[in-house]
Amino acid sequence: MNINELEKIVQIFDSSALSKMELQSGDVTIKLEKGTESAVVAAVPAVKQTMVPAAVPDASAAEVCGEAKGHWVKSPLVGTFYRSNIKDGEPLVKVGDTVRKGDLLCIIEAMKMMNEIRSDRDGVITAINVDNETMVEYDEKIICIGEVQ
Repeated sequence: MNINELEKIVQIFDSSALSKMELQSGDVTIKLEKGTESAVVAAVPAVKQTMVPAAVPDASAAEVCGEAKGHWVKSPLVGTFYRSNIKDGEPLVKVGDTVRKGDLLCIIEAMKMMNEIRSDRDGVITAINVDNETMVEYDEKIICIGEVQ
């Protein structure tokens, strides 16, 4: 399946009355779901993971995030950064919020696909380096998670 076919599937789904759709082609499964505010699109390989994880912890992961020490969550891809999962909604996280491993931090849209960026550790948000609805580059520092005090 190529990108043109995928875009056509998404357009047809958007213009339909369907609220959910799942399509499997070879080793790729595509799940589409409409909410009341926005459509969520996710392509999930059935056999092999091809997405880069949001953050890979390593020995040098502790860096200075503003005034506090912490771990930078970096963008796994080039795309548009969204602080909320619905248009004009409340931000998913704010500076000072406590997060747990697996919590949704932000969304990065790339090629009309919404990619959820989740926390890889427990901690407190100490910095958000990107404004809402702005472009982010691969490996750009987006959110800093400090240790819980």
